Amino acid sequence: MVLFPLIVAAVTLAFAVMLYRRYRRRPRPHLLWWTVSMVQGLVASLAYVVAVTTASAFFFKLYYLFGALMVAAYLALGSVHLVARPAVARWALYGVLLFTVAGAAGILAAPVDRAALAETAATGGSGAGVLGSKGLWLAQLVVMNTFGTVGVVLPALYSAVQLARRRAAGGFVFGNLLIAAGVLLLAAAGTAARLGAGGFWGTMALGYAVAFLGFLAIEGSARSARAKEA
Repeated sequence: MVLFPLIVAAVTLAFAVMLYRRYRRRPRPHLLWWTVSMVQGLVASLAYVVAVTTASAFFFKLYYLFGALMVAAYLALGSVHLVARPAVARWALYGVLLFTVAGAAGILAAPVDRAALAETAATGGSGAGVLGSKGLWLAQLVVMNTFGTVGVVLPALYSAVQLARRRAAGGFVFGNLLIAAGVLLLAAAGTAARLGAGGFWGTMALGYAVAFLGFLAIEGSARSARAKEA
């Protein structure tokens, strides 16, 4: 039941390494926040594996904190830093940090349903029913993930349209479309889990893989453009 979480861990690790290398070559805030997001995805997937194999409430909360609460919002934070004015990006950062602290406090304080955790371990599900006292922190989770989805998908689609109009290399256009599709898959996995549907980790693995392929397509086109200019 941990195959797909381990696939997610492998993809997010590779994604984080590539983003960080690009950040080292050309430091930009959006690359840093995208790297942070992928590290969060890596931590979340590994924490889930530990949680379901050891029945650890602490590691389950760690998985929920980094995965369910944080990863999408910090990915969007990178996109906001890429496309928005510095003042807008700064206020987005303040909002994300505020919701992170408040949501983390609620998640860490929430009681754990041991029976639901055991069922999650047996079925490989998302663990949507494991944490009790779903009050304000659940609303914060929904806000963070909505921001995460909208904040990545809309800029990616806008970039794809603008690049197509300028007749840029196909890899740039296709890459942005893949990133948007991958993030929509991640959002769909989370929504389906909250509604009680299955296939959470399989959809997550597919979403991360599609988004990673999009980044690789953009990187490939960028390298080709640099080679032509040299």
